[in-house]
Amino acid sequence: MTDYWPDEDTNPIVDFGSIGFFYAAGTVTAGYPVKLATGTAGYIKCQNTSAAGDSIGVALKSASSGEYVPVAIFGLVKLVADGSSTNIATGDIVYSNGSGKVVKADSTYTNYKLFGGNYYALGIALHPSTNSDDEILVLLGKIF
Repeated sequence: MTDYWPDEDTNPIVDFGSIGFFYAAGTVTAGYPVKLATGTAGYIKCQNTSAAGDSIGVALKSASSGEYVPVAIFGLVKLVADGSSTNIATGDIVYSNGSGKVVKADSTYTNYKLFGGNYYALGIALHPSTNSDDEILVLLGKIF
């Protein structure tokens, strides 16, 4: 494991962008990608990701069901790379693997929900990753 940005160890966010406050529909873990959960009137709910490409942001603190949690939607965040499949290069589009880590996205844009496909792109990798648990900076957001 390599930490490509060792100056930031205590919080997943490095530079503030856009942060939304969501209602936790289950356990939410700080620094993990989160997905939308079934909403109810007056609430936008989120929970930890459970499937590849289902995340919409990154939780900035841990929360239990029923608590509010800040979620980074745009900005610069430090995330953990999966490393079990394809290496991530600087500039690659990444998405969540469903286990709190990021993986290199397929280069076929039609696979992303932004374009009507199967996955939400999480952001762009600003560091390379060749090993599992490498910590890299990601420019978070639907920016392509």
